[in-house]
Formats: sequence, structure tokens, C-alpha cells
Amino acid sequence: MIGMKHEWWYQVGDKTCEEAATVLNEFHRLIHKAIRESGGNNEKRFIMVTGLSAGYDATINSPLQFPDDSKYNPTITRLLLSVHMYAPYDLVMNPDMGNTEFTEEYRNQLYDNFKNVYRKYVPRGINVVVGEMGFVNKNNTAARIEWGKYYMHSCRKLQFSAFIWDNGYWDNTKTCDDIFGHLKRDKLEWENEELIKEYIKAGQVPLDDDPEVFAVEPVETYEALGMVIDHEEVEFNDKVTGRQIVDEMGFGWNLGNTFDAWNSSQNQGLDSETCWGNPETTEKLIDYLVNSGFRAIRIPVTWHNHLIDKKYTIDPEWMKRVKTVVDWCIKKGLYVILNTHHDNSGANIFPLKYGQGYYPLNKDIEESEKFIYNVWKQISIAFNNGI
Repeated sequence: MIGMKHEWWYQVGDKTCEEAATVLNEFHRLIHKAIRESGGNNEKRFIMVTGLSAGYDATINSPLQFPDDSKYNPTITRLLLSVHMYAPYDLVMNPDMGNTEFTEEYRNQLYDNFKNVYRKYVPRGINVVVGEMGFVNKNNTAARIEWGKYYMHSCRKLQFSAFIWDNGYWDNTKTCDDIFGHLKRDKLEWENEELIKEYIKAGQVPLDDDPEVFAVEPVETYEALGMVIDHEEVEFNDKVTGRQIVDEMGFGWNLGNTFDAWNSSQNQGLDSETCWGNPETTEKLIDYLVNSGFRAIRIPVTWHNHLIDKKYTIDPEWMKRVKTVVDWCIKKGLYVILNTHHDNSGANIFPLKYGQGYYPLNKDIEESEKFIYNVWKQISIAFNNGI
């Protein structure tokens, strides 16, 4: 959108931006059609798709649609995302010669951008090419090298590649604005060979086979904590359908305000089961439900108040208590639904801290993902013996 105020950034809700994004999707469809229908290797070659101006804002916020390529490539994705990321802008493009250091704050801004692109595209099988990146020459070689190494290591971790912008502009005596020159093409020599070598070396790091955008610290095994997971022989029918399960469950019962009860303590202990006024759950209660004709029980559970360390390890005594009740139910022929219940934190809590659960906004996503991944990993291990 050359000449318009949103040429370089996308504003959600702006009608012109939305119209342009919709038109661009149609352009992509036609380009894809022209390439794929032109014969030869063009059915199988990779095609780059980009948001408005290839900008980061449009890549994240616009309704960018990839053409349907399944007719030509049903088993492999041959479409790639192209995005330009001169980031963080205030450091690498703003011609302020006094702003030269790649600080921790800038490092975090840059990685946040990478994480947002990764989350939106890579899990969908769409790999990313950063078509343009660079840092104007502010006579700060050490900072530019540090930035470039971090940039490329982040790219490789999240399965991106990146291309440095080189416009052949060198003279920064009056301003560093748009000074992205690297290769002196008439002489075939690098303006700063050390910088280029470091960038290339960082770009040769192998892609991470299983990237995650948060640091997963493996929790202790329950065996090491004194709790042995009893994987009893339970009939498991992997042919059952969702329709069959719904049919067989019929009318179910909730064990409410019991295992989901909690207070503000992080490691609340077994007393939380009764802290909202209900009695301790017994096997007789489960027998009574079965004898009354119930075939399914839902057991809401809150977990964030039962963490015993800083690695999201659930108290093994709590896990054992929940599993005991679940096992009673399974042995008596009940379907069991287990969940995470009151682990959603509040909107007024920021930043979200360890032990406060999760919240579904980007401001809390890293802490939320750590909690969700580690808690569900442990639940999956502990209850890996029933439908």
C-alpha cells in the first residue's frame, strides 16, 4: 500500500488494511494457479507466500491465507512463509547513532517476534524464510555481531532461515539511515568480513528437531518421589467412536467443589479436597453412584495449588489421591472425565508468575505454556491406563 499511512504496518480493524489483505489473498491464489498449471517441475517447486509489505505486523495480525496446494502436494507442504524482520526496529533501523547496544530488552523483543511467527505458522507445517534482515552500520561492529549471532541462532532454533539485506550503501559519515552495505561488488570483498563470517557460522547451526518456544524443565519421575504408577490391565478399546462413548455415558454426575477446591496456597496438600465444605470422597460414594444407575463421572481437578517445586512438579500424594478415586471409578465400570479446572488465572494478575496457572493472552503465554505442558505431561503419565 505504497503512499498510504499503513504501508509498513497493519492495523487490525482498519477497513483499508482488511481490504488489502483480502485482495492479496486473491493475488496469491492466482500466482499459485499460474505456477502450478504451467507444467514441468512447477507442480512440486516451493512457492513463497507473504503478508502485506512482507511486514511482521501483517504476518501476525492480517487474515493471510495460503493457497490450497493439496491437489498438487497432498503429503508435503511446499508453501513457505516469507517475512521481513528488521527487529528490534529502534535499534537496527532507527538512524540514531547514539542507540547502538544490543541490550537484554532488545533481545527479548526480538525473540518475542520470532516466537509469535513460529506459533502461528510452523506448527501448521509452514516453514519460515526471513527474506530481509539487517542492522544499519552505526560503527558498532561488536553489537552488530552479537545481534546477528543471536538472530540466526533464534532462527535455527525455531526452524527459520534468513537473508541479510545488502543495498551497497556504505557512507555513514552524515547518517546511518539505510546503510546496509556489506559486499563491495566491484572489488569482491566484504566491508566487514568478521561480521559476515560470524553470521554465516551462526546460520549453519542445525535446525532444532523439536523446537519449543519455552524452556521445558523435566519434572521428577513419580518413582523417584516415592509414588509408583500402577498401570493395571484395563480393557482399552481403540476402535470405540465418539458417538459410542456419548451414547454409553448417557446422564453423568459431577464430583463438584471437591478436587477442584483450592485456596491461595501453592502446595495446599490433601486438605484441599474438603476445604470448600464437602466430605472426603469414598469408595462407598462411587458404589452408590453405580447402584443409582450412573455410567459416567466427571472429576474436576485443580492442579496449580499442588506444585511442590519450581519445575511444575505435582505433589505425588495429591496425584496418588486423585488416581485412587479415578481407579475406583474405572474398576466399577464408569467412564471418567478428568480435567484442569480452576487453573485459569485472573486478568488483573500481570505478569503471571509461577504457580498461578495460565491465562489465554499473549502477555502471559510463556508462563502459561510451561504450566500447561508440564501439568498435562504428568497427568498423561499417571492416568495412562484407561479409556
